[in-house]
Amino acid sequence: MARNIISRIRDVEALTYALFPRQERRDRKYFQVGDTDGNPGKSCTVWPAEGRYHEFNGGESGDVVDILGSRLKTDVPGVIRWLQDNGWMEREAARRSPPVPQHTEPPKLRMLHPAPADAPLPSQETLLTTYRQYPDNNPLTIDDGQPVQLHLYRTMRNHGLLLVVRYPVIKRDGSHDKAVRRWSWDALHEHWQAGGTKNAAPPLYRLPAWATAAPSQPILVVEGERTAEQAAEMSAFGNYLATCAVGGSNPASGTDWTPVAGRSVYVLPDADPPGNPSRAFPRKVMDAAMKAGANFAHIVNPQLVFEKLGGSGKPPKGWDVADAQQDCSPLDLSAMTMTLDEWRRRGAKTRLRVEKREPSPESQPTSAADMLRQSLDEIIKQAESRR
Repeated sequence: MARNIISRIRDVEALTYALFPRQERRDRKYFQVGDTDGNPGKSCTVWPAEGRYHEFNGGESGDVVDILGSRLKTDVPGVIRWLQDNGWMEREAARRSPPVPQHTEPPKLRMLHPAPADAPLPSQETLLTTYRQYPDNNPLTIDDGQPVQLHLYRTMRNHGLLLVVRYPVIKRDGSHDKAVRRWSWDALHEHWQAGGTKNAAPPLYRLPAWATAAPSQPILVVEGERTAEQAAEMSAFGNYLATCAVGGSNPASGTDWTPVAGRSVYVLPDADPPGNPSRAFPRKVMDAAMKAGANFAHIVNPQLVFEKLGGSGKPPKGWDVADAQQDCSPLDLSAMTMTLDEWRRRGAKTRLRVEKREPSPESQPTSAADMLRQSLDEIIKQAESRR
């Protein structure tokens, strides 16, 4: 609060000099006095441009607001009144009530047009041509040596709703990446078109498999289409309906989670390191699933799954089941869960271990007062050397 007051003082440097008319050993950045009352001496160092001081006898630090409060025998409001009465600070204008924020309704989500079950997918040539037609929006170069990947999101009746297209691109530093675009069904011209998904409710992946599944069969939510497809083919997850949401680790807003109602949901995140934005993926899915009426939602420990699928030690960065070394008999994910707090603490402990550094005793001061004293000694030595 005091620093906010100092920022409103018209000339804090002039005010500081006025409070200490008998300063000694004045330097360009600081001067010394005996104490905050301005008595002669060297025990108190004052930085006039910042309006602050440090008194070495008692280890006390403060600023001109503290000094004025002590000398005037008043509190902070009294200091402000004194500054205003003596022309050091402008008086505040009458406070106005903040404007009432306008309540805006979120855009109403619309349904995508379903495509016929036998509608042909766009060819590789069509996909590449469409990408190159908009160079301003797609500045990265296509990697012609890799195919464009398609992932079709369908309804439970097997009608296509959304097409997620992953273009292989080359980044400016020469590394390889993916540019993701969404396509929708153009019902008027009866073909797939780029875009057309704004304010639309995207479905979950692999919904046709849910149509014939038992209502009690649990759901396994992973971070991407490739991982969901791999999990669906593995015996380890044969008891679960593998799926994902558009957006992978950052599920698209407006995703239709209603199919999970009445089911148990297990969320299997990638083995991402601490600090990775995708570590919020389990919380987002759990919140969305419970709001949609799921029986419960649990996080599956990726470390335990990694070990069951033939891994040893810690999983590699970003590991998921698509990177598994082997398959195994059906897993009981209910015995491999962890709470959201455990997931967060697990990351925090790892981050502490990574970032911890052992300081050398001679390079680190033992306290804040020692740090300030060392810096002042250096300043004094430099000042004396210039004389």
